[in-house]
Amino acid sequence: MRYRGLMKNANRVFAMMVLLNPDKWGLTPEEATVNLNAMNANFPGTPWLLSFSYGRALQQTVLQALQGKAGNVAAAQQALLKRARLNGAAQRGEYLPAMELSN
Repeated sequence: MRYRGLMKNANRVFAMMVLLNPDKWGLTPEEATVNLNAMNANFPGTPWLLSFSYGRALQQTVLQALQGKAGNVAAAQQALLKRARLNGAAQRGEYLPAMELSN
């Protein structure tokens, strides 16, 4: 459903509108974050928070950092924290790709 359709048909008492499922589209974590940011930056003033199911986008960097090794747990936790912070910024429509370079 497009934005106009959501604004016209979706119940405004909902706190959040979560769209499913970009994981099947094969998005990278960065692409998922860019899309999440675009949804929120381009449609300010919606009666709900706009988001989508991006579980794999959160997990991918964590699993890459972990590599199945107990010694990599701290690095995996840092990867999760970074992606969560980036997606938090995107949820507010404040994400910039340059943020990927910071720790």
